[in-house]
Amino acid sequence: MDALTEDSALEEAALFDIRVDAVDASAWLLLDCKGALEVRAGNTAIVVIKSLQHLEGTCPSPVPHSWSTVWAWKPSIAKGLLTVEFFLEGGGQFRAKGSAAEFFVGDVPGGDEARPDFTSATDEEIQEGLAKWSSPFTPIRASFLNLAAG
Repeated sequence: MDALTEDSALEEAALFDIRVDAVDASAWLLLDCKGALEVRAGNTAIVVIKSLQHLEGTCPSPVPHSWSTVWAWKPSIAKGLLTVEFFLEGGGQFRAKGSAAEFFVGDVPGGDEARPDFTSATDEEIQEGLAKWSSPFTPIRASFLNLAAG
């Protein structure tokens, strides 16, 4: 499974965070993979779109402490650009285009445990129960794509 080239690769994963780095022209996605249908090993994924040329999105209905499940994952390559488009439960949609990308699947300690109960847990308990950018991460597999390299 390679989220940079295969449709449905991250379906049923849950989006934790999106970061945009304007200096490096990149977009970073952090996803929980416990429920992902195509991820056989690893509990967390990171997708990085580099040489970012386009980014757009709409958020699902804003509900605090909700789980944003990926319903459709669609990467495509055309005219020297990778486009990653995905749709979230509740109506969210994101699209990013760049000429390079990286995809990592790995394990975050505690990432295999059940997610916090968003209806009763405190903010601190929720944050403790979810992967973060600062979480230790042990990579299991990675793929890289550079369309600008020719």
